[in-house]
Amino acid sequence: MSDHFHLLAILKNGTRHSVKRLPINRDLQEALSADWHDQHHRFCDGVREVPYDVRFTPQDGDVFSLSDFELPEWLHTATAHVMTLEQPADEDLERIAGVVSTINADREDIILFQNFTRSRVISPRRALLWMQKAYSPAERPGLTLDKKLSAVYYAAQRKLLFLNYRTVNSFLPLQNYYWEASEEQIREMLTHDLFAPEDIDAIAVRPTQSLARQFAKLHRSGLLGSYSAHQVLDRAKTYGVDVSMAGGRVVFPADLQKAKKLLQFLCEERFRGAMTGKLYETNSMRPTE
Repeated sequence: MSDHFHLLAILKNGTRHSVKRLPINRDLQEALSADWHDQHHRFCDGVREVPYDVRFTPQDGDVFSLSDFELPEWLHTATAHVMTLEQPADEDLERIAGVVSTINADREDIILFQNFTRSRVISPRRALLWMQKAYSPAERPGLTLDKKLSAVYYAAQRKLLFLNYRTVNSFLPLQNYYWEASEEQIREMLTHDLFAPEDIDAIAVRPTQSLARQFAKLHRSGLLGSYSAHQVLDRAKTYGVDVSMAGGRVVFPADLQKAKKLLQFLCEERFRGAMTGKLYETNSMRPTE
């Protein structure tokens, strides 16, 4: 099991990525091999795979799944030629964004990922290590590893499993799977027959990330064109959203807070408690049926 276990570090410099090998001795190789196999089982066993959708938030027991995911060439090459990779220099450690290992389970190559941040770098003279019955300062940089995986990739299936987009995007390029509506797309939605926008520029020009995501959700929901302005008005009253009409259309407010509230309603992110009737916000969006 341990003979083929190696650790690789993904280094990030701006938008550039590189991979280097983390040399480990035999005893550590055996210990980490067993530990990472165990982490793989804890990550994958008994979970429900949910196709990744920006609208959804995974619940306990869920993991996001991306099918037909191609590893970037710089990582694909590195995992195929581990022993020829350079070792990281001391100054490289603070540029590590992720730690990688490849295992084989059920005759399938599986790539395991852990997130890595600067806080995991052991700095010389600032970290105290127990040696010879006393604490002494570390003389060389070091690093610590996490206790859990951030992502798992099944090579034969080209399937990536993960929990958190932002965490994994720090070491794997996932931008193509995360859609924030552009200014042009927001303008197009605001000129839909459903809306009478107060000020398109106030909303579409340099929108906040939250607003851009909500417009993306609205577009993907298929709601535009499915309901009339009067239907939106009637249902909004139930959810504490102040909707006004102009010329038979829903007024889309220029005020960002009011706009956010309207989008929350349209994206079905507001609901009433079954018992208390109180209004709540949610970003889960996982259907129960």
